[in-house]
Amino acid sequence: MLKMLGMFLILFGLLSVNSIAQEPDEMLDEDSTYQENRAMQIADALYYDGGLVTNIVFDNDKAAINQDSSTDIYDIVQIMSANPALELTVACYTDKAGNAETNKVLSQKRAEAVVSAIVAQGIDAGRLTAEGRGNVIIEDPDFAEEAALYSNRVELIVKSPLSDESSEIADTEESFGIKVYPGAQLDKEQTNFARNIMGGDMFCYVTQDDLEKVKAFYDGLGGLESLGSDETSALYVKSIEGSPIRIAIANPWFDSRTGESHSSTMIQILKAE
Repeated sequence: MLKMLGMFLILFGLLSVNSIAQEPDEMLDEDSTYQENRAMQIADALYYDGGLVTNIVFDNDKAAINQDSSTDIYDIVQIMSANPALELTVACYTDKAGNAETNKVLSQKRAEAVVSAIVAQGIDAGRLTAEGRGNVIIEDPDFAEEAALYSNRVELIVKSPLSDESSEIADTEESFGIKVYPGAQLDKEQTNFARNIMGGDMFCYVTQDDLEKVKAFYDGLGGLESLGSDETSALYVKSIEGSPIRIAIANPWFDSRTGESHSSTMIQILKAE
């Protein structure tokens, strides 16, 4: 749950890593922060670009996955778990060294190894297709080094996309039993984007009122526990029917889809399982 909350907050720049980490006694180390950022990169590429070249690597002439690839494997599993409709093709390539037929067989074994690693962590094998595409020949000598790096690669290609549920997101005065700040507007694009990257249920609202006004409103609601605040953000939690509901507020906030920072106040309400 802490990892999901951390991704949720970092995704929109809502809190610093140190603020996120206190829940109350757990800390996010540098590795977990990198993993959260890498997971967002993967999900963003799958959602907007339809695929990406992964950081999954193999030892030379072998089909065993190098353990340095574990972060990408883990993040792919988390993204697929959060998005049951997502189906992927795992396409592996080799460089031009060696026999073309041998390379074709090797690339297929590598693709199957990646699929097996993902399936071993609970993903249905029917959602994944392994394709060995053999060697890629790039003859231009000016790009020899780049060609070698590009050729030995593992691609993820979206077969069945992440869902777009924006049309089903209704603007209401409450989310999961938590009152929405009066006048705040539901941002359907941000809500859908966050749901696809994070999985789970959440809503994103925006208001032009300043942070202190929004904080004062939520400070005045009964039953909310403050998990911390600073001059740019605040985080609350309330348990409703056994499920913790998180309310994160920030001004300014960062839009990871566009790379832009906004001076409005972002309010996110997340139902954690």
